[in-house]
Amino acid sequence: MKIAQLGITRADPQLARAHHENVPDLSLRAGYLNNREQLGSVPPKAAGSEGFAEVGVNLRLFNRNQGNIETAKADQERANFELQRVALVLRQLAAPILQSYTSSRAIADRYKTRTLPKARKAYELYVNKYHEGAAAYPHVLIAQRTLFQLEANYIGTLENVWINAATLQGLLLTDGLDLPAAPGELDRPVREINMPATENPGGRQ
Repeated sequence: MKIAQLGITRADPQLARAHHENVPDLSLRAGYLNNREQLGSVPPKAAGSEGFAEVGVNLRLFNRNQGNIETAKADQERANFELQRVALVLRQLAAPILQSYTSSRAIADRYKTRTLPKARKAYELYVNKYHEGAAAYPHVLIAQRTLFQLEANYIGTLENVWINAATLQGLLLTDGLDLPAAPGELDRPVREINMPATENPGGRQ
């Protein structure tokens, strides 16, 4: 965004300069000289010291610098559109990450407040019933495996939450080890490499 804003900052004075160049320049010339031209008097005598001053104005009757003005206007308009384009690209890149963060956080909260407590309670219930002789041991193993699987899914969901949160907090700057763009490549689209992959919130992929 700052790079795109610099384009506008550069285009504005160029347009002002193009308008200013439409004003005719005032040309001033002054000086002092020693004129040795003979005046034809008797006895012969040189003109001697003289001072002079000239004032001139170059009037542009047909050329009003229209071409440069239109070019500067086009550059300014292009810089403004470039700023809008960069903002839209950043929003486009941030939208799926924000959506993934929101959904993953909601699922993680549901795991923490509802799913895992129920799974732990069911597991403890089967263990107690097994010790009382009212439940078979395979039911205990099934409840334990279900609890472990849900805990693994919960950890995976938390991982996805923190990855997307770090990406958003870092303003999508996830490619810090890459070479920066050269000055002539500022108009290239925003890089989309090394963006965090969206995982299935319900389980690891």
